[in-house]
Amino acid sequence: MPHVYRRRVALLEYTGGFMEYIIQARNLKKIYNQGEIQVTAVDIDELNMKRGKITSILGKSGSGKSTLLHLLGGMDTPTQGEILVDGINLYERRSKISHLRWKTVGFVFQEFHLIPELTAIENIRLPLDIMNHPYDKEFETVLLDMLELKDRLHFYPRQLSGGQKQRTAIARALITRPSIVLADEPTGSIDQPSGHKLMQFIEKANSDLGQTFVIVTHDHEVAAYSHDQIYIEDGKIR
Repeated sequence: MPHVYRRRVALLEYTGGFMEYIIQARNLKKIYNQGEIQVTAVDIDELNMKRGKITSILGKSGSGKSTLLHLLGGMDTPTQGEILVDGINLYERRSKISHLRWKTVGFVFQEFHLIPELTAIENIRLPLDIMNHPYDKEFETVLLDMLELKDRLHFYPRQLSGGQKQRTAIARALITRPSIVLADEPTGSIDQPSGHKLMQFIEKANSDLGQTFVIVTHDHEVAAYSHDQIYIEDGKIR
């Protein structure tokens, strides 16, 4: 393991004074108004997710799992309750939530969300440019080797397969070394073999870099790659 990353993994293994849980939520509710009807999308008394693990959120379509992920990532605002990500209360600092989200959380979406006019490497480095984040060549090299992207760096998204697009999206999420990566149905737009290969890359990023992942999925085969599984039904943990 390169020396740059031994420190991070050692830190993740250290427990004295170090928070076991990277995500904590209490009394969390999200209610949508549909005319005169109120629909409760999320209703969770307590939620804890461990640092350095892969956690899957499982549930049927409409169960509230994606809404929960958006709340955890600061992309939506809860009706009530609090969420701590890496010890930071997201909604106590609403004016700084965009900065906190960029700094603390990486996102991977089902539909990739790559910018078509940018090459793969330009898409990967985009968060660094937006955040004026220091460029770490050694880390980038490790990341590109791990995700098997080095021969596709100057290809545009239209020239990449679905699996390559999603691996590019994962590299983009990891490039700033966020505390946690949230992935919403990351295998949903690629074929099954590519999906399993993608999950193997996620496993490797977790084991080699100590990266924490939270993955929303309806696929039990995808969830099998995780350390912990949370089942959501009608917005509640079952």
